[in-house]
Amino acid sequence: MSETKVRVITAAVVAPFVVLCFLSYSSFIGLVATVALLASYELLKMSVGNSYRTVRRLIINGLITLSSILFGYFVDVPIYVFMVYTSITIIIGLVSIIGEPKDFLIFATNGVFTLYYVSFSLSMFLPIYRFFGPLHALLILSSGWIFDTFAYFVGSRFGKTKISKRISPNKSLEGVFGGLFGVFLYVLLYDFLSKILFEFDIMNISQMVVFSIGFSFLHTVGDIFESAIKRNYGYKDSGAILPGHGGMLDRIDGLLFSVPGYLIFLIIFKGLGG
Repeated sequence: MSETKVRVITAAVVAPFVVLCFLSYSSFIGLVATVALLASYELLKMSVGNSYRTVRRLIINGLITLSSILFGYFVDVPIYVFMVYTSITIIIGLVSIIGEPKDFLIFATNGVFTLYYVSFSLSMFLPIYRFFGPLHALLILSSGWIFDTFAYFVGSRFGKTKISKRISPNKSLEGVFGGLFGVFLYVLLYDFLSKILFEFDIMNISQMVVFSIGFSFLHTVGDIFESAIKRNYGYKDSGAILPGHGGMLDRIDGLLFSVPGYLIFLIIFKGLGG
């Protein structure tokens, strides 16, 4: 079976379940926490290799997953509260888990980086859902699917201008523009259906243009950023949990940059509370 067919089958199985999680805030929190758990585990596994026991990784990931939920609830508090909470989380982890002094710096740097890069970024999904509604949360997630699909097929056929030869050699400027065009068409359709089915206005045309350009840029940067991490540690994929798609971190790399960007976009254009 070709890789493309495997990718399509995996998406057909996983996507409906993911969408169903958007029906309630509780199930959505569970989805975000689960994704944060899996993605952060993959990142820690790449970064620390076999130097830590599995139980240690699980404890670390438990703290990070908890942070994903709490950050989403308390995202509107002053930044110093976030910093204090982050510090306490890491310190507790260090005191509880580290047995060898030589492991301290490795754990601290990788633990803090994973906390910010994965959990804090993903937790921005929660205020989008809370303050602006599930339709906006679903839009930013599904836009990633649309961008990847259009970028893949356009890039495969027309891609000639490489944008990152050493880090992500398969990524082309033509593919990015194809993804951008696909996202713009998708937002047009999404807004049209939202008005008809839910009487909900997503955004106007000018906002769609800004969104499509900003999303495409951030999603691409997020993809290249994660590729750089994998190359640094000598991995092709972050994992194999999603056949044809690699690991969970591979699947959400663009969202780790675009979701916080979309929250800022919504606050600027719609104001807190939608």
